[in-house]
Amino acid sequence: APPPPPPGTTLRLDCKGAIASTIGSKQPIRHARWVLHARASLLQKNQHIEWVEGHTGHTQQERSDEYAKYRAMLPRPPPEVPSSPWDIVRHGEIVLPPHKVWTHDLIPKHTHEHIHPSSWTPMRQRRLAWHKWLLGLQSRQGFSHNGTFWRDGAPAHPCPHCHTRHNLSVHGVLVHCDPSHPLVQAWLSSWPQPSLIIRWRGSALHRDLCVAGRLAVPRALYRTLATAMGGTRAARRTIGMYQNKVIDAVTGVLADSVPAQSEKKKPLLP
Repeated sequence: APPPPPPGTTLRLDCKGAIASTIGSKQPIRHARWVLHARASLLQKNQHIEWVEGHTGHTQQERSDEYAKYRAMLPRPPPEVPSSPWDIVRHGEIVLPPHKVWTHDLIPKHTHEHIHPSSWTPMRQRRLAWHKWLLGLQSRQGFSHNGTFWRDGAPAHPCPHCHTRHNLSVHGVLVHCDPSHPLVQAWLSSWPQPSLIIRWRGSALHRDLCVAGRLAVPRALYRTLATAMGGTRAARRTIGMYQNKVIDAVTGVLADSVPAQSEKKKPLLP
């Protein structure tokens, strides 16, 4: 072991926590034996402690710090495009990376700029019930295939309910059809204030409507809820009440139909 420093020596440390614990007067919580021994040694030998920045005096480590600080000033790189066949990419949008989908504790909050992070909360409890909706993969007989939801352009035949030309998949009907449609009514009834959602739906952007068609919550809708209800806490509470009811509501409407057969051999691929 190296010899102890002589009296009057100034000890240089780079850990502020260790310095505060050593020179403090309170009873230490962690490593109490060694902290009390260090305090006694400082008093007996008249030694002092001085804080220095980490890696000080080490040429290569100081050089590494310079590179790290320079890198922190550069713009963030674009997100990597996933290569796994289980990734869903629609029109350049990474819908859900699988390592964030198929786990209980990791929710994909960082991959979407226009979808509010609260949209992924139900994945913790009911992944299998929610993943088809959030991925835009819900298909039922009597509706168009879910793949048409991601394509631009109106269908050849108008909607038999509202007699307008819009996407006729389950998600498309939820987005575009008249509020009197049973599926749209079930979605609206899941919100504590359906009238507020109807007003927002009438002036929302197409992109935000497509997010809502997947039972997710657009950021624009979250801001509307926060403004109307007087704060973000009330908005989050409203979203939680909606998420607790909406799956059962829309499933009840679709209960009489069976899932439609996929048009592709691998429906999870774009």
